[in-house]
Amino acid sequence: MTDPTLITVSNWRDDLPVLTARTVTLREPISSDLGPLVDLLSLGDATRFGLDEPVTDVAVQQFIEREGVKGMALPLELGDPAQVPAVFERVGETFGRVDILVANAAGTAFRPLEEQKPHNTRLTFAVSVDAFVAAVQAALPLMRGRPGRIVAISGIDSFQAMPGHGLLGGAKAAVESLVRAFACELGPDGITVNGVNPGFVPTDSSRLYVERRLGRDHEAAMTELVAATPVRRLGTVVDVADCVAWIVSDGASFLTGQTIVLDGGLTIVSPLARLADDSKSAGSS
Repeated sequence: MTDPTLITVSNWRDDLPVLTARTVTLREPISSDLGPLVDLLSLGDATRFGLDEPVTDVAVQQFIEREGVKGMALPLELGDPAQVPAVFERVGETFGRVDILVANAAGTAFRPLEEQKPHNTRLTFAVSVDAFVAAVQAALPLMRGRPGRIVAISGIDSFQAMPGHGLLGGAKAAVESLVRAFACELGPDGITVNGVNPGFVPTDSSRLYVERRLGRDHEAAMTELVAATPVRRLGTVVDVADCVAWIVSDGASFLTGQTIVLDGGLTIVSPLARLADDSKSAGSS
């Protein structure tokens, strides 16, 4: 049996959107094989993996191949979705198939909506929305004929208003709508389409957002977030990896058209409940 081919479209750095392709062996437990890769590419922080700066597509490919698998990494300007088909053609020439597509790339200018320029809007939606549609379209000829899996990574700004996230939140909400539409269209072909919507996961970019956009001390803010999360901890990239790994496994073949909110319960807590907690704290002091 030929090992499945996994495609990821992600940002290793703001200036290095890259498509990677590699073979994976899916066995139990799923995350032992796929998890570390999804960890790497879903919320990629290249320095965590010992890649020298500036990170290049060649360095990414070499990193993948260290695991002893067939791999490739191709630079892809997601602001120009017309480039996507040619890149997938190269994937097809090398691997002959696509079994799993994980779409994670995003980019925006984090500022109030009234300050966004027309080119900010076009670029934000091109990277998250247009490129996702183009990637799915380009993957389908290489995916049909076998159980395919498509996963889009979203964010809680798709349904919660966050300072500076209005434009990106709108794009991510559009992606979640596309997940449902693609799921209906591709289900008869045995292809499932789902999303993962992570809550707050500490990364370099989230730290910058907390410190620069919100003007908060990072450690103090993390302590408050933990206290507000029902499971009393922050999420990790491994949590996201394990969720994606399950979605692309045979065990999730009946799941499609869904976006799983993976946030430890953070977004289910009503502001009124937090007022009650504050009142208790004040009463005990």
